[in-house]
Amino acid sequence: MLESLRRSLGVQMSRWKFRRYSNDVISFPDALAKTSHALIILPLTPTTESPAPVIEFLRSRFPEGHITLVSDEHDTGSAVMLPHGVHVRLSARNVDWMFRPSPDILRQVTAQTYDLAVDLNLDFLLPSAYICRASDARVRVGFVQKRADLFYNFQMQPNGAQRGAVYERLAACLKMF
Repeated sequence: MLESLRRSLGVQMSRWKFRRYSNDVISFPDALAKTSHALIILPLTPTTESPAPVIEFLRSRFPEGHITLVSDEHDTGSAVMLPHGVHVRLSARNVDWMFRPSPDILRQVTAQTYDLAVDLNLDFLLPSAYICRASDARVRVGFVQKRADLFYNFQMQPNGAQRGAVYERLAACLKMF
């Protein structure tokens, strides 16, 4: 009960924080044609599915030095997937009582400007959604969830019946742009 109230308060405070951020009208056929920097937010909770298809697609599209990867502090695979990228580690200490990331994490993320931000968390997690929105990337990709409209301008439906191939479908969808 208390955690739900804190999460709800965090979303409302996020709504207040981002109220003046504008969303430009984007033509998606060429939305990714002029991109130079990408932000990838890896799943912060354990998952049986591998986000490797999305990461491989982005590695083929961007130089590794132009990709920032946000991951859990205990995630050891992210450094192997992207050895020359910029790594930001998120821990429970870096999240405030309303589930928003700390100013230190936001400084690390916003030190670079991004054209594309991809949140790979299948469930709505306020820290990752907040980071995605705070990045002020032109295209912010996430999965359809309640309250996700505030944070993402491109959302994909994670079809429950075929949830095992969700990252492959997301990579295929991004390839269309």
